Amino acid sequence: MPAVCRGNSVDSDVAHCSGMTRSGCSGDTFVNGTGISRQGDNNTTHELPTEIPCPTHAASITIGSIKVFINNLGCGRVGDATCTSVASGSSDTFAG
Repeated sequence: MPAVCRGNSVDSDVAHCSGMTRSGCSGDTFVNGTGISRQGDNNTTHELPTEIPCPTHAASITIGSIKVFINNLGCGRVGDATCTSVASGSSDTFAG
């Protein structure tokens, strides 16, 4: 079962042209004291490697958990797709 990912730049996404962290999160559902990042929550602004010079963008979790919901949105987990994918999460909280 994958680890739950958190916002407020606690957890990161797989980097491409530049690094990024999870930004958006729930304001009332927390793991390890930090809001849980959910389907639709963006990562931090980072460079997109498809053009030179690299333009900036931010991307959301496209599909979170289909079994666990936070504020009616799929819970974000390590491995969920963004423009790359979620790379890190809680060491002790997991969601199917």
